[in-house]
Amino acid sequence: MFFFRIAILYVLCFYLLVVSSILPGGGLLGLIVILIPFLYYVNKGKLNINMSTKSSGFSILVLYFILQFSIWSIGVFFGLSASIHQYLIQAALMLCFLFVLLASKQSTLDGFIRAYIFFAAIMSAAGFLAWYAIYAGYVGTDEFLITMHDLSGGKINAANQHTYSWPYYLGLVLTHVDPSVSSIGNHLFFRASGWASEPHIAATFVMPALIVLVLDKYMFRKNLRLVLIISIISFWIVCAAVSSIISIFLLIVLGQVLALNKKFNPLQKVFIFTVVVLIILILLNFQTEIIQSSSFIAVRFGDNSPTLQTTLGNFLWFLKTQTTLDFLYNSLKLLFAIFVFKVSLEGIFKSGYAAIYGYVMLYLLFIGAKGAWNYTSVDPFTMFFFYLLIFHSYNKGSVIEQNTI
Repeated sequence: MFFFRIAILYVLCFYLLVVSSILPGGGLLGLIVILIPFLYYVNKGKLNINMSTKSSGFSILVLYFILQFSIWSIGVFFGLSASIHQYLIQAALMLCFLFVLLASKQSTLDGFIRAYIFFAAIMSAAGFLAWYAIYAGYVGTDEFLITMHDLSGGKINAANQHTYSWPYYLGLVLTHVDPSVSSIGNHLFFRASGWASEPHIAATFVMPALIVLVLDKYMFRKNLRLVLIISIISFWIVCAAVSSIISIFLLIVLGQVLALNKKFNPLQKVFIFTVVVLIILILLNFQTEIIQSSSFIAVRFGDNSPTLQTTLGNFLWFLKTQTTLDFLYNSLKLLFAIFVFKVSLEGIFKSGYAAIYGYVMLYLLFIGAKGAWNYTSVDPFTMFFFYLLIFHSYNKGSVIEQNTI
């Protein structure tokens, strides 16, 4: 049903795009929206779980939700994140969302993923056009201005606000920037963020759609698939999200390593490994020259890069002085990441659709490391793709041509 797809899209956008912060009572609206398909299934007596409750897949899904619930509970009840009111709405939304996914047949799930891909492509096209309107000079940087707050884990971070241009309501472009850290050569580069409050979040939202499009050659016709891919790639480039670029690089490297492991004999593997090491050593030797070639690159990859420093700090959280509660909270998020990584690799080894969503989950895991998995571990967007991973990993009918990143 068309409305079901709209409901799922809103829930997927809940923490990543600005729609929930613009609409009054965005969280409550999300709960109401997802309750409609949930109650429909209940009323029709169709709330059947399309997965055996005795299967290992169902056990993995339950464990995933328990980890999420534990992270929410510690964060809320001990003042580390949202209020009790927000917690109850989120918990109810996530539980209803999970039941709707469980009650949906594969054809319905396919409809959900298609709707998401179309939406991501439309957002990308609009975001790129907004960026191009500014880049080409059709719109000045002082026109269509709007100030927005960063949404961290679904909460408004008033201390981190940005001024954007929003030309013709197409998409947001971060135009009020420090020229000394935003220049590539003699050109000032403005980053697009589409319908998200930050380029990093926009890239997080659209990249799973691109991964599915690249690996699944049968979901759309060839020409339409190409148009969708070009739309998303164009937008992703002008987002210039360092965390997403690094995540995609890691994903490609891991994908090739897994592919090579199957195709080559030990001697060939040693040769390839040696070549890769030499390339890395050359890059490291010239890293200073590469980084200093542009202030845009330097501020994102240099020794004082906020992105790299934040990520390293998140990985080394156990070295910081912290309370027992903080340690438990961070340990749970790390456990969540290890658990998802293991399940994702298992999906990739199963091949087919399971491999596609295994790669998507690895991407979300890599990019989520920037924030120590603060929102990745508790948001419906991640749970949606994790469910698809489990569904196809333990559904014998989900087989397509093997693809690798």
